[in-house]
Amino acid sequence: MSNQAVFFAPSDGNGGCHRLRRMEIRDGFIVGVYNHCDAWCDRCPFTSHCRVFADTCQMEATLDPNLEPVVTAPEHPSDSPPPPARWLQELLDEMNEPARTPLPDDARVYRRRELRAVPERDAIDCRAESYSRRARAWLTRQEFDMSADGNDPRAVIAWFHMMIHVKAMRGAARARRGRPVRAPLAAGS
Repeated sequence: MSNQAVFFAPSDGNGGCHRLRRMEIRDGFIVGVYNHCDAWCDRCPFTSHCRVFADTCQMEATLDPNLEPVVTAPEHPSDSPPPPARWLQELLDEMNEPARTPLPDDARVYRRRELRAVPERDAIDCRAESYSRRARAWLTRQEFDMSADGNDPRAVIAWFHMMIHVKAMRGAARARRGRPVRAPLAAGS
């Protein structure tokens, strides 16, 4: 089941919501809302509509020994999908047949694409790593309770300062593989 709803969309990854946007809803979840994710689920207004958050909670529940009776409980009959129609099962079997036979030894082996050089990579790596270390040192000198107030700018810096290096290196890796580096969403787009 799919329909449309209007939500305040995440802005540019800074945790604020600033505009209305139509979003597709499928099975109660906003399709692609995790594309705006900054991994700060405790303060995200979209957790109740996020498939990734629901899947993460489900996975954590399967690992919690206190929830074993809930996890091992039999599935309710209404939750199990009906068997596929005979014609569909035949089609699926026909599609799966080639996957059951092993490839011959002389089959073409996948070759990796040659990686292109990104001259700025080392400089970006150095600056992002330096920022992370300086931010950590500054945060260590600060005295504040990060869990007390989500609006404290220091809490935002404490959360995101480690991600800047990782995201910069991910962008450099994408550029190295010849893929376009995604730009943040522009206001009003």
